[in-house]
Amino acid sequence: MTDTDLSAAFEDARTTAERVQADVDGESLPDDGADELRESTERVATAVSEASLSELLSVAGFDDVPDDASPTDLPTVIRDADPEAIVRLRTLLQLADLGDAWDELDETERVARLDDAVADEAESGGFDQLKEYLGRLGGFGEDESAAESEGTEDGADETGDDVDETGDDVDETGDDAGDGDDELLELQDHLGRLRQFLEDDSASADADAAESDDGADDEPAADADDERPRQSTAGSGGRLSTVPGSRSDMGKSTRFSSIRGRK
Repeated sequence: MTDTDLSAAFEDARTTAERVQADVDGESLPDDGADELRESTERVATAVSEASLSELLSVAGFDDVPDDASPTDLPTVIRDADPEAIVRLRTLLQLADLGDAWDELDETERVARLDDAVADEAESGGFDQLKEYLGRLGGFGEDESAAESEGTEDGADETGDDVDETGDDVDETGDDAGDGDDELLELQDHLGRLRQFLEDDSASADADAAESDDGADDEPAADADDERPRQSTAGSGGRLSTVPGSRSDMGKSTRFSSIRGRK
């Protein structure tokens, strides 16, 4: 699938959708436009499913899109994009979704999805809503990128496994580049889980530091009662050791030997 094929399918579906939507009577599609709308939206659904994420963004009007764009690039790309490109991308995905789900929808649902796809581009309310969404997503992605960078520097060994696991989720969404809405949701979920992990890791580090300070204050008491189990400082798990800290018979052992004359 090339940009030209996707662009042509999108323009045809959008033009048809606008014309049919203007002739909608209540909750019913016009008889002379329903079949044409179905065919055009199914074509754009096929084109979207075969397109890469870079092609989707380019056709929607995004500038300077990397050829190998992945879902992890979306916060920056969307934050820096012209708002009109956001509108076009949403319309493209909504028309593709209508064509893909056509057989599963009743007449009322088809009209509702058609209204959503066309009205958002024509009415200022939908445009303002998308600009607000753009700001939220851009800020969220920016904050999380900074948190991820800081967390990697402070505890790369501890966070590496979890970052790799969540990274697998991002790679999996890249395999289905046609479904932009799912990619955004997957990306937000990935960043949210990563932020929660970093917050938990930071809280654990603070707890270990506080525990270490308490251990230093309790050293005199520990010397006075060496037979009490003492808390080991090895590792962050706070394990309890049952080995006494100082005993006179440490290192000595009395065994009974089976050799005659020795015990």
